[in-house]
Amino acid sequence: MTTRVAKRWPLLRVLLSAHLTFLALLWAMFTLLVLVVTSILVWTNADTDNIMHLLSVQAPRWLLFGLGLDAVSTYLRIHLSHGRTRREFTGQALAHAGILSGAAAFLITAGYAMEFGLRSLYAVFDWRSRAPELDPATLPQVFGTFWLSLLMWMVAGLVIGLGFFRSPAHGIFSIPVGIVIVLPSVISNRNAGMPFLGDWVVDLDLGPGEILAISAVILVASAGLLRRGVRGVPMRTSAE
Repeated sequence: MTTRVAKRWPLLRVLLSAHLTFLALLWAMFTLLVLVVTSILVWTNADTDNIMHLLSVQAPRWLLFGLGLDAVSTYLRIHLSHGRTRREFTGQALAHAGILSGAAAFLITAGYAMEFGLRSLYAVFDWRSRAPELDPATLPQVFGTFWLSLLMWMVAGLVIGLGFFRSPAHGIFSIPVGIVIVLPSVISNRNAGMPFLGDWVVDLDLGPGEILAISAVILVASAGLLRRGVRGVPMRTSAE
């Protein structure tokens, strides 16, 4: 079964082999750092918020955005030089975005669970964490929110990466499209970190159902843009 998948989806296998390993290594180092910093802050009775929340919003989305860029800039030319079709690239790149963003969301959720579990250890030493209580029952919601958010950012990376792969002009015009793609994730995270638009977007009173519906429409439109954009990429006979 694995051999059949590898033959039918070779690009997906290569992308996951490269990016999942990179993601897991970064997560291990990141989580260790966060847990150490959190423990020191609690031990010294310093003011602290939920450290995992503060650090898991900004860094992972830019990481997934960058991996979306890398999937196009590094692997599209290799894919075409091996005689594979442009349509195959679109499907496998989108599948890769879904799997990798899900894996990243799972790792972030695991980090939240670890931070919650540390409270029992703090109690042994009579340490008091000032971070807000995290209900373990909300972990599935945390996972779903981050999965959707990171998926949007990675798809934006694919779209912008494809634009610049074709030409600088296409790349410049793809930037506003990428901003539109990630707007639902800014709303879902209630995060105003995006310049100019962030504060306005988070003030929109949209429920989870509305955010999901908007995200679904944007993802379908993005898939169409990717498919159309890849069709405009000239076939190359060798990897440069």
